[in-house]
Amino acid sequence: MGEEEIASLEEAVAEAQIKADAIKLIHDILETCRKEMLDSIIGPVEKRAGKMLNRISGDRLGPLELGDSFQPVAVSPEYAERSVSMEGNLSGGEQEQIYLVTRLSLAEILAKEERQMIVLDDVLTATDTARLARIMAILQEEAERLQLLLLTCHPERYGGLNNANFIDLTQVIDSRVQ
Repeated sequence: MGEEEIASLEEAVAEAQIKADAIKLIHDILETCRKEMLDSIIGPVEKRAGKMLNRISGDRLGPLELGDSFQPVAVSPEYAERSVSMEGNLSGGEQEQIYLVTRLSLAEILAKEERQMIVLDDVLTATDTARLARIMAILQEEAERLQLLLLTCHPERYGGLNNANFIDLTQVIDSRVQ
């Protein structure tokens, strides 16, 4: 291999290194921006969801911790020395309540400018009657800021919602068939 070829290869390697460094810099900048954006939203969502959760269950479950994908990860009850993970440590009703308040809080924070729709599909199947009444009060308040679409096989559980428009899809389908 001649000196000319070696110089050409060295130049190509230098150019490739510059491109690789530029790509890494862009990646690092985007990752930093992503982390800052998530941090600016996750904190307020955790705080808002925690307040709603306290209204539902008292301060028994403590603050809520969310992961990077806004997935509830753990709660920090006062009686526990450390956080309690969602997996296997909470009842089904508590888990569904945590997921509900997380979704409502995220929707509320993202919908600051204009009213947005949130779709909830049978989110309260394991919730007891006492907590359900407190959740209905929260849903009633949220309905002023968000458009709530609740899909359920248990419409009787939502009968207490004021100004709700109940649509029985079975009746709608049956009326179209006739």
